[in-house]
Amino acid sequence: MAPLPRILTVDPSGSISHQVRSAYDLLDRPVIQIDVPTGGAALEELQRMPCDAVIAAWVSDEKIPGWQLAAEIKQISPKTNVVLVADFSDPDLDDETIETSPFVYFRRPMQADSFLRVLDAISTGDD
Repeated sequence: MAPLPRILTVDPSGSISHQVRSAYDLLDRPVIQIDVPTGGAALEELQRMPCDAVIAAWVSDEKIPGWQLAAEIKQISPKTNVVLVADFSDPDLDDETIETSPFVYFRRPMQADSFLRVLDAISTGDD
């Protein structure tokens, strides 16, 4: 049996962890989910144990913005998928930036079907 995917959520408010857990329940996909409040805690966790994906708030830490967190995650663990979720007041990235970024970018309100497809791909190992 293949090991369960390890998903790390990073969000000081905790809302992303609830959304991810609910989405995987809807998909009926078992995962190991670790929830941390800050980017610094996420980097420490990744150094202890690799994860298949990190799903983080665009602003998850006063010291580490989301785009920088994604870059640092890719340095520590190049195979880890990174999904950043921006709030209503966070920047809206242009298409070129999104295409060349080392992360998948969602901005609230999220397209639920797209978010579920990304989470499903993470759990199955698809692209």
